Amino acid sequence: MAKPEVSVILPMRDAGGWLRDALDSIDAQRFRHRVEVILVEEGSGGESADEVRVLGKPMRRAETVAAAVAGAQGRHVAFLDTGDVYVPGGLDGLMELAARHDADVVVGDMVGTAPGCAWRKELALGERVIGSVAEAPDIVCGGPASNKLFARELVATTRADLSSGVPALLALMLDARSLVLSDQVCCRSAREQSAPQGEGHGVMALLADAEQVAGHCEGRPPAVRRALMRWVGATQLRHAETAATSLDDAGLADFAHRTSIMFKEISPPVMTEILTEVLARRGARLDDGLRAIGTCRGEPETIRRPVSRGRLRVLAGRVYLDLPDLETFGDLLRVQPLTAVVCRVRTAGHATLLRVGGQVLAPGFLATQGEVRTDLLLEVGDAVCRRDVQVTRAKPGFFSWSCDLPQRALPYGEAGLRLVARDRFGAETALPLSVIRDDRAVADFDGRRVRLRATPEGAGLVTTRTGPLRCAVTRARVLGAAMRGTVHR
Repeated sequence: MAKPEVSVILPMRDAGGWLRDALDSIDAQRFRHRVEVILVEEGSGGESADEVRVLGKPMRRAETVAAAVAGAQGRHVAFLDTGDVYVPGGLDGLMELAARHDADVVVGDMVGTAPGCAWRKELALGERVIGSVAEAPDIVCGGPASNKLFARELVATTRADLSSGVPALLALMLDARSLVLSDQVCCRSAREQSAPQGEGHGVMALLADAEQVAGHCEGRPPAVRRALMRWVGATQLRHAETAATSLDDAGLADFAHRTSIMFKEISPPVMTEILTEVLARRGARLDDGLRAIGTCRGEPETIRRPVSRGRLRVLAGRVYLDLPDLETFGDLLRVQPLTAVVCRVRTAGHATLLRVGGQVLAPGFLATQGEVRTDLLLEVGDAVCRRDVQVTRAKPGFFSWSCDLPQRALPYGEAGLRLVARDRFGAETALPLSVIRDDRAVADFDGRRVRLRATPEGAGLVTTRTGPLRCAVTRARVLGAAMRGTVHR
């Protein structure tokens, strides 16, 4: 009898009713007579074993995955994770690609996984042969084993446990002579979307996986090391927030220390490039950047509470935190998103000053109540009047501010209102300043009225004259508007 072309390893642990579907999906392949099925009994229960006896299909058994690989007769080995099944022709397609290109590893597409997976973007480019994961860096996190086919000799040589997740699969892809990537769908997952990794699987267990991946960097070309550390950076940043909320102080300190050791494997500029790219995919905020810096430097307190009291720095029209790490970590210290609003005007100082108040929302930014921010200025018109703002109320990521403007310095008519960030070197940039409570915030002085108004360019102040005649005209307009059923101010 001819030897099979492929040995498919199926775990019986927690199989339930899935095993029957998995075997049926193998029977649906065109070349099913060239497929050998090996059931791994490690951790299996009585219910799964009884189901296999009912199926009555010819298949081999093994106690462990390693024993299954050692006894496999096929030229290639596949591992079908619990809950995954092959689509019609899916396994056939992997076999054909492996034979056509004499490839050690074949990676196909998989439906039913979480949307937006980075590794699926590599497959979207169509069928291609690569000699290293450096040519397709996002394939490092290429999902489970079900969408892959491996040369049996490669699996036997590396002694990789196909059921161990990314570290084992990555070892195979790193040692492969050639890899084939294909956008052809080979399998689908019937598993329900689980909670994000880091909660159900344990942050420290996932940290151990990342350490194994980082261990593969030794002796690898720089491009390969960058691909590996991109995966490490992505996973550890994603899990850092979970670690901050789920670990105690000792556990978080251990997490921070071990993660910082991994991040020292490559130079800070390269790590910054990787982390910046990862954060950009998440729509990064300043607190994400600060947490990333805390993770790189092994600072558990920064991981748990990613905020900073740093002053502002303006570079190329963008606002950053002016910290010593700015040159090293770059965009990780960019203050974003930064939202500023002005919401009220009123008189102050015995009606000689106009007090303007607003709010700033900047996650990761920490102001101090009562401090005067010399790095934030309120500007009226074209630098007609400029004043520092004072923090009136503050909490991490948010603060209220106020600024007193001399009412005599306010020009009549409409003048733009801007919040300007100015750093210690004199560089400036205007921050987007929107208005809430438009046309309802009004301050009356002796002889003039100031009203807050939203304009297409942002916020603005409208200053008008007041007096007996002016007031009479205003009252007449208001009365007429009320009689017509409309209200104007």
